[in-house]
Amino acid sequence: MVIALSLLLILLLLFGFPLWLIFLMTSLGVFYISELPISVELIASRIYSSLDVYVLLAIPGFIFATEVMTR
Repeated sequence: MVIALSLLLILLLLFGFPLWLIFLMTSLGVFYISELPISVELIASRIYSSLDVYVLLAIPGFIFATEVMTR
């Protein structure tokens, strides 16, 4: 299983797919092959609950800093 997913990762990299699509396809391949009883709702709720508010507040600060540096 690991060899097949690694081969998929390398082939997609060689064909020039974007990284986000490669990571999405390989992670979906892991869920499909492993057949674990993990629901999409559980994954979405874990991702949403793991977001920290302070991390999201830093994004406008970085945008403002780039605007200041370009002037």
